[in-house]
Amino acid sequence: MISRANLRACFWRLAAAIAFLCLVCVFSPSAAAIPPGKAVVKSATIAVYSQMDSSSGVVRTFQKGDSLFVNLEIAGATGDWCSVSLAAHAAPLGYAACGDLEVSMPHFTVSPSLPEPTVLTGTPTGGEANSPASAGSANGEKLQISIGMPSPQAKEAYKKLQSQVVTQDGVNTVKLEALDAAAQNGSPTAMDLAALGHILAGQYHYSQNDNSRAEDQFRAAIALSAKNPKLLELDLLDLAAVHLRLSEYSDALRSLDRVRQIAPRSAVAATLAGWADYGLDRVDKAIQEWQLSQQIAPNPGVAALLAKAERDQKVERGFHEGETTHFILHYEGGAMPELAQAVMGALDKDFETIEDTLGYTPPEPIAVILYTNRQFFDVTRAPSWADGINDGRIRVPVQGESRMTPQLEMVLKHELTHSFITQMTQGRAPTWLQEGLAQWMEGLRTGGEAQILVRLYDAKKIPPLADLEGPWSGFNAVQATVAYGWALATVEAIVANDQIWGLRQLLQDLTQDSSTAAAVRDSLQLTYPALDQLTAQYLKKAYLQ
Repeated sequence: MISRANLRACFWRLAAAIAFLCLVCVFSPSAAAIPPGKAVVKSATIAVYSQMDSSSGVVRTFQKGDSLFVNLEIAGATGDWCSVSLAAHAAPLGYAACGDLEVSMPHFTVSPSLPEPTVLTGTPTGGEANSPASAGSANGEKLQISIGMPSPQAKEAYKKLQSQVVTQDGVNTVKLEALDAAAQNGSPTAMDLAALGHILAGQYHYSQNDNSRAEDQFRAAIALSAKNPKLLELDLLDLAAVHLRLSEYSDALRSLDRVRQIAPRSAVAATLAGWADYGLDRVDKAIQEWQLSQQIAPNPGVAALLAKAERDQKVERGFHEGETTHFILHYEGGAMPELAQAVMGALDKDFETIEDTLGYTPPEPIAVILYTNRQFFDVTRAPSWADGINDGRIRVPVQGESRMTPQLEMVLKHELTHSFITQMTQGRAPTWLQEGLAQWMEGLRTGGEAQILVRLYDAKKIPPLADLEGPWSGFNAVQATVAYGWALATVEAIVANDQIWGLRQLLQDLTQDSSTAAAVRDSLQLTYPALDQLTAQYLKKAYLQ
């Protein structure tokens, strides 16, 4: 295996020795991998609707060849609909007919639930590459969750109430207050309508990544739906989804335990409980939950999650464990006890540093697994240039190491930074920010690579940041090196221009804004092209004068 540091050093030495005209070919836009979820319009013209209904309002139209991102696919009563956005990890723009789109790889998919349209949609942790959901999407599998469809009459009642509670201006609080007032007489019908109104409001806030308001609305709905088991089940599932998005796995399990008092054979509850257990590093329990989910309602997406967890279980059987306040470490006990102790010490120190820098504390302990090289690649299916990976659990190959080395310490800090960023942004951080900030935290700086990066930028051979938002697993070694180099340089430029507060604000805005580009505008007062220009100017000033 070639480590990332060695890969960078070898490439930049080679690049400096060859002619510039050859160099600028290393990363043409056509060579970049298409991010999962990226879609191209294949029909002459398509409309994006505000709801999964062609009779609803048209939000925007697109022409053949236009690019969009598919956040999820929804098997609805009126056909298959795709929730689309303008960029990866952006808030949904609306719904388009899936048949009009050519999708490179679908994201996590949820079917309509009770009452229509859904239990909250999307990967609960918000980020495909950094959650157990990535196991289901890695091979393009669709993970669909359904707890039944309402009657046609219920659908009509739902649509009418939805139009009253959620308007173009957001949640209609006056309508909610009227529903609450009507429910005070204890009428079951009035209480159900008020509960459903709060569910609709909570789902709207969830779609806007306003998790605090979403949680408030779902808790209000729970208080109103105590006498309606079906509504209470939906309330609790939605609340669990909020907790999962925030990596609050223990809180999610408490909500799911209440679901099971109502519906002991709920496949949805078993699937989400598996996520929570996996996030808590309880792999055996996660496997039991996903097996139960498969027994109740077989699902190819859950099968992929189960297969991933079973690979973990097989490799880690017999591993020793160590625990601190913030970490659970798995390692082959006879082979590396001294190294394990050193790893735990280094991680605890790194945790404090990253916590102070980013102003955030992950709510649950983080799992760390030390592998042999073969185990690492068998389990993670990582590209050959990777020297660590973080898919919710930090996974690092340490074959041949008997003590802590500077390289291993850098890898651990790099991967731990990913855990912080993913949880802080609810999985919405683009890859360029994830990798740039992780390198910056581990202590790397651009240095001698600046000249080549500036030449690539001036020759328009650096991929736009928008093209570096999605996963990089499809990049070859040279493409990955250029992407890593530019990502680091971009983070350096942000820190030089706005200090660490600019980065903190960007990470916070990512949880609220509709896209990464919007978050960059709000936090840094820059467009994407302007940020690229700022990065090039920073490199020239810091390293080339």
